[in-house]
Amino acid sequence: TELLRGMSDKQVAEMQQAFNDDISERQKEYVDTPLPRQIARRSERMEKRLNNWFGELNAAQHQRVQAWSQALGDQNRQWIANRQHWQQQLMLAMNQRNDASFAPRMATLLQRKESLWTPEYRAAYQNTEQQARSLLIDLLHLSTPAQRQYLQERLAKVRSDFSELKCLKG
Repeated sequence: TELLRGMSDKQVAEMQQAFNDDISERQKEYVDTPLPRQIARRSERMEKRLNNWFGELNAAQHQRVQAWSQALGDQNRQWIANRQHWQQQLMLAMNQRNDASFAPRMATLLQRKESLWTPEYRAAYQNTEQQARSLLIDLLHLSTPAQRQYLQERLAKVRSDFSELKCLKG
């Protein structure tokens, strides 16, 4: 909070420009793209992530990923609108950074972002979480013994990596 309070007007203006650029880029990449292409790209990104955990997906799993992506629909629009809303709230606070209300506003903006979500994004986020859970359950049901073995090995590696972290050792 003190670091943000100490920013100059020029730095705040640069932050505003960076936020504008961020929204513009994301708008082009995720919203202005026709919805069928958004859905296809989302499927491609998810399959790439899933391949790291399951190995190559089978036809039924591939279809399930396609259905998942379709079910998310136009969620990108709500995501970008919510991001823009949060950035606007931050800039409003930054423009009043010498007020006594600045620190509590920053605490909300940085520590309790979810409390500022738009109703549309809140609904889209809940749908996204439900769709992700459903996707993973279905993928496990559709997995082959070899894929389950691959997943178990990957999870064992993650467990091992965590157990080796110095911060978790007594």
